[in-house]
Amino acid sequence: MRILEPEHFEGARALVRRTWRVSYAHLFTPEEIAAFFEGPRPPRDPALVFWSVARWGAFLDGELVGSSSLEMRADGNAELRTLYVDPDVHGRGIGRALWDTAVDRARVEGADGFVVRVLERAEALGFYRHLGAEEITRGTLRVGARVAPTITLRLGLRPGV
Repeated sequence: MRILEPEHFEGARALVRRTWRVSYAHLFTPEEIAAFFEGPRPPRDPALVFWSVARWGAFLDGELVGSSSLEMRADGNAELRTLYVDPDVHGRGIGRALWDTAVDRARVEGADGFVVRVLERAEALGFYRHLGAEEITRGTLRVGARVAPTITLRLGLRPGV
């Protein structure tokens, strides 16, 4: 696990696209997925995002096989903005290592909690719940013409918060 350098960013973007094509094929058509990545990004609430902390990469034999990114939010929580693992290496502890790295950093940054937003029908939902994250809100994500339900989960990082 290491911080992603700019020379790895294009590889990380390719990893995310591939992961979407494989992992979400049961939810979206290839055309919807392509349009999601080629179209404009939904606006973010500037009052919520405080600062971007880091982007990490997981490498096997020199190849980027996982990536994650973390942001601090103005509400005192850290947000796992991304966590993607190449489907060919699922089950090898890479997602857990990326999660643990981001949670540890969120604690160092003084976050009260750790939140992640996931598609309701994504396999990752069970992964995050297994790691102790609990549902706090529901929302949606537009992918092409389709609106997909999402769930935001939170892991408390400090007792009573």
